[in-house]
Amino acid sequence: MIQRLLVTGSREWRNNTTIYDALDLILLIPGHPPTLVHGDANGVDIVAASYWASFGFPVEPHPADWKRFGRKRAGVIRNAQMVQAGADRCLAFIRNYSHGATHCSQLALKAHIPTTIYREN
Repeated sequence: MIQRLLVTGSREWRNNTTIYDALDLILLIPGHPPTLVHGDANGVDIVAASYWASFGFPVEPHPADWKRFGRKRAGVIRNAQMVQAGADRCLAFIRNYSHGATHCSQLALKAHIPTTIYREN
């Protein structure tokens, strides 16, 4: 059973159907719909969170603190915090080797969180 699902992805991801299909597969796993944990960024994060919330499922945003940590560090710190908060599964949607989504998915893998990576060029 998955209780927490971490979703990370590129701001420039184009194919929303891939996101919806991946989330629909998660719903086939027995148990209650998991909380969708995301970085609250434009692109994949917002698309996935909006889709999940449209069914009334729980969503947990983790926005980066750009004012406190600045442009170079805020996303990295946010990614680490999301992974440290724990997840049972990670879905990563990476377009053109997106630095942020790649970083978050690598952290998830290092934390032994089963991770599925979708790629788009």
